[in-house]
Amino acid sequence: MSGSSNHHTNDAHSPMDRGLASPTSERVLQCVLGSVLFERFCFFLLISVLVLYLNERRGYSAPHAVQLYSMFVSGCYLMPLIGGQLCDGRIGSGRTSLLGMAIQSVGFLLFAVLDSDFTAISLVLIAFGAGLFKAGTQTLVGGLFSSADPKRDRAFGTVYVVVNVAALVAPILGGIVQTWECYRVLFALLVASAVLGCVCLLPASWSASRPLRPLSTEVGATNSESSARAKLALVLSAGAVFAAAFVQSHSTLLLFVRDHTDRHVGIVEVPVAWFAAAPGALVLLAAPVLSVLFTALRNRNREPSTLRKMAIGMLITALAFLPIAGAVYAARGGRLVSSLWVLSCMAMLAVGEILVGALAPSEISRIAPPHRTGRWLSYWFLATAIGNALGGWVEW
Repeated sequence: MSGSSNHHTNDAHSPMDRGLASPTSERVLQCVLGSVLFERFCFFLLISVLVLYLNERRGYSAPHAVQLYSMFVSGCYLMPLIGGQLCDGRIGSGRTSLLGMAIQSVGFLLFAVLDSDFTAISLVLIAFGAGLFKAGTQTLVGGLFSSADPKRDRAFGTVYVVVNVAALVAPILGGIVQTWECYRVLFALLVASAVLGCVCLLPASWSASRPLRPLSTEVGATNSESSARAKLALVLSAGAVFAAAFVQSHSTLLLFVRDHTDRHVGIVEVPVAWFAAAPGALVLLAAPVLSVLFTALRNRNREPSTLRKMAIGMLITALAFLPIAGAVYAARGGRLVSSLWVLSCMAMLAVGEILVGALAPSEISRIAPPHRTGRWLSYWFLATAIGNALGGWVEW
């Protein structure tokens, strides 16, 4: 991550404030990674079949199913506004994360026991819990490091890799469940995964109940309030636009795959939900390539700044929909087209996700003033929620 360097003015920080050299901070990061793996597995497993479940089992029309899906995902990104306040207050980031995971567990339990009777309430609880969890874990990771510590970017990057591992595995399982129509099995699996996420968070919730970042003036020393707010505005604007585009990967693109593409590989028909795993797989494939590229540029002192990387990501995101435009044209008259059209779009969206989605939270936590890290990170999720809401109104 590029940006202006910040130096400690006080050498008396606790071992945790100095980063991963502390056993405590290592343990907290491991707890966060474990909980993120289970929580994101639940999230991606649910959304990989949610539109199809609402359309095929609950009787929603395709546009209404997409809109409800979009509202749910937007809620997941809107609720961090409350989570950010809790993180910066007396509850702290660790306990906020645990509270969010527990609330999600209740939502999944209602799904497992009552199925359709409490669909709306279950989705509200899951979205609320996910919002608290997002704000808590992001603030928790940012609080482990000083602004100048390069381990901050590595930690956020590791969290991002874990997220995409879950994004890869969960939809594959979701495709099997959707094919067999064993939705109660899916809901039971969601409950079990959410409980495991709670267990992982227990040590972190007690050892890191308050924000961990040193309460010094290290940010203010090099970044004025107005400069930080201007950067925040740019990051949030990019996040909203990117989210509106990326949300199509799990909504309209899946419907297009179902209705207009040839999904056969030999005699085997690939489940629609498996295409929801493609973004995660493509991110995991693209991340090492981009890492090597930026390392080579860094060695030549030509690495672009964080904001320029995000600008490149937004340009690639815009270009990603050119293949879909071609696919729609080729599918006129009810013809089935190759699924490679959709996969090429998802590949470009994956690159955009790495350059926008992965870099933004680390940059925001770096420029955020002390005592406001949770709130500033919650604004990122708010921008994502707005983008998801706008993206939900896109119809074929």
